[in-house]
Amino acid sequence: MDILSSPYAPTGALLTLNGSGRDNGADPLEQGQPALAALGGGGFVAAWTSQGGDDSGTAVMARLFAADGTPSGADFRVNNYTASDQSQPAVTALPGGGFAVVWTSHQQDGQGDGIYMQRYGADGAPAGGEVQVSSDAPHDQNAPDIVVSPDGGVFVAWSSLGQDGSGWGVYGRRIEADGTQGPEVRLNQATEGDQRDVDLAAIGNRFVAAWTGDETRMAPDYLLEDSVTFRVMQPGGAKGSAEIGTGAFAFPQRGVADLAVAVSATGLHLAWVQESLRGNGYSDYSSFAQSFTLEGTALSPVIGVADGRAIALVGTESGVLTAASYVSDYRGGSSGEIRFDLHGAAGAAQGGTIALSPGRDAPTTGPGLPETPAAMQLSDGSVILAWAQSLQGSGSVDLPSPGPGDIIATRLIPNALPEGSFILSGEAEPGAKLTAVPDLVDPDGLGAFSYQWFRGGDAIAEATGTTYSLTEADRGEAITARITYTDGHGVQDVVESDPFASFGYELLGTPNRDTLTGSEGRDSIQGLAGDDLIRGFGGSDSISGGLGADTLDGGAGDDVLIGGPGEGDLRDVIYGGAGNDRIDGGYGNDQLHGGT
Repeated sequence: MDILSSPYAPTGALLTLNGSGRDNGADPLEQGQPALAALGGGGFVAAWTSQGGDDSGTAVMARLFAADGTPSGADFRVNNYTASDQSQPAVTALPGGGFAVVWTSHQQDGQGDGIYMQRYGADGAPAGGEVQVSSDAPHDQNAPDIVVSPDGGVFVAWSSLGQDGSGWGVYGRRIEADGTQGPEVRLNQATEGDQRDVDLAAIGNRFVAAWTGDETRMAPDYLLEDSVTFRVMQPGGAKGSAEIGTGAFAFPQRGVADLAVAVSATGLHLAWVQESLRGNGYSDYSSFAQSFTLEGTALSPVIGVADGRAIALVGTESGVLTAASYVSDYRGGSSGEIRFDLHGAAGAAQGGTIALSPGRDAPTTGPGLPETPAAMQLSDGSVILAWAQSLQGSGSVDLPSPGPGDIIATRLIPNALPEGSFILSGEAEPGAKLTAVPDLVDPDGLGAFSYQWFRGGDAIAEATGTTYSLTEADRGEAITARITYTDGHGVQDVVESDPFASFGYELLGTPNRDTLTGSEGRDSIQGLAGDDLIRGFGGSDSISGGLGADTLDGGAGDDVLIGGPGEGDLRDVIYGGAGNDRIDGGYGNDQLHGGT
């Protein structure tokens, strides 16, 4: 059987994290770039960029919450310096229940953008004043991230323009728990072109840093494109490993639009968004992920994950949860949603992709578009997923909360997946009745079952009972059934049965060389004479090559494959494929391959 549910399920409630951000209680103001961190007491802190947080440009705001999303007080402004813009916050928890926020501040250091930090105690009160972290004032430094060590020290990293002599570079420094700042260090070894948009994740006293960088590809053209690179660093920023690439390359003309890194008990995990141009001028966004050991050995190939323009990643005990803000552009408007899915370290999907928060369906109506997701796991195992609900294109000013301009969040709770078996019982004959036979156990409880039968992956109209009678339309098809129920926690689970191979076709070759291909059903195929190529495809097939040097491939199912007579150089090659097959080479010098 196949479990189509996710090990994490949304509670259904949408939370508005920002308490302010409305002008006179009506006109929405833009809130964006959310950042989250789980705190030692079980709650969490959220930080974001606010259009109306101070009297000059944007500001960095924050708020404390209990584990269930209940606010533990009002919004508060993080930045003390209010001239121009403060944006791009990142936040980490500190030992003892406090936290630290870093952000980009424009012209505070007298030259372009710089990186600043503020620590807070467990009560949310500032612990000292804001401090400048970056030191290369003549150039821009932006897009910071921060991780904490068990001793309370933090490491802050950022992108710095021109400091390494060629475009953007990745720099950072450690700040001790008492505020003492270590030396500024360069994280990237390669300096040609740009290295930027760094993301950090803690590994005990160490941390992993990942960033995008330029790569020149030799074919088909000399194109400068983005790659994803990471390395494991020592606490003070000393390089603990060589730079390791994921093999991520963007399509020509664009690059890596977003990047995230996370650490779990199984290793470290990276996800990124690659952007390419369509012919009509719009962009396509495809999301990918790959897992590695802490030593840099790949645990999985590059896999596709929930597509979106921006991506967030969190390592959990169940696997790696990837969240993405998905926006579909079409002529005359856009629609959007937040998508998330879960994969194991080896890349296997655990459940399907779940979509949240449908976005607007026209340029001037609806709740805006979701952007810039953030995700983190609380101590109780649940995951908080947040995003900015953009004002883009919204023409309304009288909107319910949550609405455009707000920071929205939902809580994903762990979902114990059902176990057992789910088969379809019956004969593969026209008119035969199939019976769904589920034998399931769900630790969260089983609710009432509803059924839907499928033919070749498509739902069969009005086939919603525990039985289904085969018709001629089912010839050569794989039949499945799905059970949907609500467990004791109110989570909807979906389970799909093992496929049942319906009755198939009788195929007969000629005395010549034939190519015969079966179906998903239970086929009977005879090659007769000639050097035939016969593929059973799906179903439990009966295949006979007959005379000649034949190649037989049973495909999926419990097949019977008989090579037939052959002498001397007339040799059959037989592949059983998946399933419990019976293979008989017959006469001749045959090659037999059992398969899996």
